[in-house]
Amino acid sequence: MFHESLRQRRVSGPFWTGGSLIIRGGVVAKEFKTVQELVQLLDSRGVITDTETARAIERESYYAIVNGYKAPFLNREAMQSSSGDVFKSGTEFSRIYSLFLFDRDLRFVTFKYLTRAEAVMRTAVAYAFSHRHPQDGAYLERANFCTVGDYLVPQAFRGDKSALHGQNLAFLMRMLNSKLVISDRTRDFVRHYMRTYGKVPLWVLANDLTFGNVVHFYQLMQPNDRNEVCSIVAKDAERDSKLEGFLSPEDAAQGGQRPQGLQKLMRSRRETVLRHGRRSLYR
Repeated sequence: MFHESLRQRRVSGPFWTGGSLIIRGGVVAKEFKTVQELVQLLDSRGVITDTETARAIERESYYAIVNGYKAPFLNREAMQSSSGDVFKSGTEFSRIYSLFLFDRDLRFVTFKYLTRAEAVMRTAVAYAFSHRHPQDGAYLERANFCTVGDYLVPQAFRGDKSALHGQNLAFLMRMLNSKLVISDRTRDFVRHYMRTYGKVPLWVLANDLTFGNVVHFYQLMQPNDRNEVCSIVAKDAERDSKLEGFLSPEDAAQGGQRPQGLQKLMRSRRETVLRHGRRSLYR
């Protein structure tokens, strides 16, 4: 593993030189460093380390902690005249590591809800489209999708909407059709439907779409179809907000409190620091 930074430099010459791996095309990756050498590197860059720093790097890796979470601590002005990272005065490794841990905990808290939201959106899109276009293979017909005028784009979009609509609709058609061609990568349930029935309903095929695919599909749906999707999602969100402590759309609009899971995480982190100091976050 190459622990130290994404930064690379161009060179010419052989594929191996001075302990650095030279990749074809002239890109050289940083040489391997031991944990102690990485601690010394932090020291040389002005980061305040302590007795727990080496343990944290050994357990989590320098790359994951420092390279992933150093941005708020960098002195951008000083780096303009330096070839390496320059940290703000007084930067402690424990603070960088605390940010790393908080981000990971936040992802753990939100993951199950994001997974659920993705499932709801996927199901709502497939249901609404199939409800309004019940014909076999309707999702393969361009006429069942929106026109350029109804194409959903961000408010800040300033590009060529017509070109984007045509490009994304063409991509969607290619992607959906490719899912129906049996190959080594075909999912078992798609293969079963194609071989048994010669077609795959959208509510089945939707399980083979990425969330990005679903979002593109939704953007290209006709306005009334999108409205039905929103109604389904809103009903589900209203039910879950009562059961799980979620913010309802109305509460969010009125500046409601944070979801309970996030409140608990932030309170736990704050109490840990107050009771035991920042070093307790290493454990």
